[in-house]
Amino acid sequence: MIKILISFYSFFFIITPVFAEQTEGSVKLGDMLIEFKKNTSLIYYKNNFISESAILPGGVMYPNLYISEHGDAVIANKILNNKQESNKTEDDSKQFLISKDIQVIRDKSNKSALLKTKNSKKECKVNFSKKNNNSISIFDGLQKKGDLLAAANNQAGLLITSFDADQKINGYQFTLLNLVNCKANKIDIGNPDFLSELGWTSKGFWWMTGTTNQTLMRSENGTKWYNVKLPSDIYSLVSAYITSKKEIWLAAGIASLTDENDPMLIRSLDGGTSWENIKRNTQEIEQVPAYWIEGQTRAQLK
Repeated sequence: MIKILISFYSFFFIITPVFAEQTEGSVKLGDMLIEFKKNTSLIYYKNNFISESAILPGGVMYPNLYISEHGDAVIANKILNNKQESNKTEDDSKQFLISKDIQVIRDKSNKSALLKTKNSKKECKVNFSKKNNNSISIFDGLQKKGDLLAAANNQAGLLITSFDADQKINGYQFTLLNLVNCKANKIDIGNPDFLSELGWTSKGFWWMTGTTNQTLMRSENGTKWYNVKLPSDIYSLVSAYITSKKEIWLAAGIASLTDENDPMLIRSLDGGTSWENIKRNTQEIEQVPAYWIEGQTRAQLK
């Protein structure tokens, strides 16, 4: 059995590190194919090679892949579209896409990032103070140093990590940025866990996943957050995907339910009150969200 611990910067738009451990094979998501190698992943769209991403120390996939709940995908400055082509814009070192409509641009000062929608001339400037980590620019922090971005229509959510003098994580700040009026709402999340994933879907709204203490946090509006009650014997939580207020998928196991050969996927259909373990070769495994890369990886690779 292949041991799968993979999760991507992805979804509409979710961002999360890649935890890859000796995983090889390929996973198909609509018109996209991801081929996993030992330290890299190759991305194809309609049989055309698009990009190669390295898996950096700490499990970060770079360049980052973002894919929506509807299958719209971008990587670096490339848009994987339905015209059987990829669109490339400016130099990747100056800007990158987090959705087909939202760009992140390096500010000339190198101390902030500019976010804008594709059809707008307005650029929203975002400043952050990365405590005791001044050598990392905001742009680089968003790209490849563990800070997280997710797009939600004309909004962007940004989860920024703060460090103490010993370079240990001492807290997180979530910023909800309205890309129409550039209004930013900043929320102190505290330090509940090692937060490795930020996601949003149109019916499941916002969530964050913590992988050390097995944490799932949710918010409908991005300003008020709460913890979802998870099974007491949950383990190895890597990723989440929330399709609605009630339906929650987790890449994790439940000690009392999960067997060695199971794909380590669990689901709740009542908002977290009860949970079921997903088995292979069942109707339930066919219901894994189509563009949840972690879920499809576990469902397709054995």
